[in-house]
Amino acid sequence: MEDDIYQIKEGVLFQKVDDESVLLEPETGNYFTLDSVGTYILDVMTSGVNLSEIVKQACSVYDVTQEQFKTDLEAIVKEMESLGLLSKV
Repeated sequence: MEDDIYQIKEGVLFQKVDDESVLLEPETGNYFTLDSVGTYILDVMTSGVNLSEIVKQACSVYDVTQEQFKTDLEAIVKEMESLGLLSKV
């Protein structure tokens, strides 16, 4: 999973409000809200980098270990993918 690159799935609506954001899959009504850290992750993710690079970049910004961030990131990505909000490139 570390080498996987994800993007917002085609047709999914994305809206930022201040430092938070929401993704909405209009056909199913599935949505996911992101706090400031989640929004940062999505910003980095949409630049086309893999999950391993997201972990490295985020750990240089936030006070968290790479192992903990990787675990949390993979859980979030799996949940968003299962809701039809993200897809692998």
